Amino acid sequence: MKATVISTVLLAAASTTLAAPSNLKRALQPLQIKNLAGSLYTETPPTSNNIVFALNDPNTNVDTDCDAVWSIGQAGSLMFNCSNPAYQVNFPNGIYNIEDFVLRVSRADGTEAGQNTVSGADWECTTSDGYPEETCEWVGVFNIDVTASS
Repeated sequence: MKATVISTVLLAAASTTLAAPSNLKRALQPLQIKNLAGSLYTETPPTSNNIVFALNDPNTNVDTDCDAVWSIGQAGSLMFNCSNPAYQVNFPNGIYNIEDFVLRVSRADGTEAGQNTVSGADWECTTSDGYPEETCEWVGVFNIDVTASS
């Protein structure tokens, strides 16, 4: 009888543990930024930077194109929609150097967001006497780690 009671208690405890809701969130994969390019325009004030890229979100299986023009003096909170308006881009610190800026990408519904500094040796830039004055392309894929909002 003791063995049966102990077995029943252990079985009930195991079932309760297995049925308990999990507070663990699934780890999100980084956003993949491809064909990242930037152009610097200074001939007509204010100085402007045009940033374009293709975004792949492996968490939602969405591909979209993004294009944003940031001019000196604009607020870092200014949001730019991608071609799929579920995704937005902004530059929290502005862009004062086309080869070194913070890029933030988020879902418009607030479910995920991430940012990373775009700088380093993976930029290939060329300058010209024309318009734009500088054009840069990122070599390879640039990743942005994302976190889910609660």
